[in-house]
Amino acid sequence: MHFVLMILVCAASVDHDACNADTAIDLVQRPATSELDCNGIGGQAQFATSAFAGRDDTYVKTVCKRVKDGTQASAG
Repeated sequence: MHFVLMILVCAASVDHDACNADTAIDLVQRPATSELDCNGIGGQAQFATSAFAGRDDTYVKTVCKRVKDGTQASAG
């Protein structure tokens, strides 16, 4: 098993629980070596340099998914 860090950028008008791959404005996925690597710090840093940083109309949500080897994570 391995982990995938998903960085979701959602509109401020979207409820935090409703922020997912279908409702996000942008989605970035990157592999993580462990749950510790998947704690969102890398996602926050990546978001800080994106075009969405500093905007009041968006927020970032990070999700860590455990994935069996040979499969891809779904961001649902």
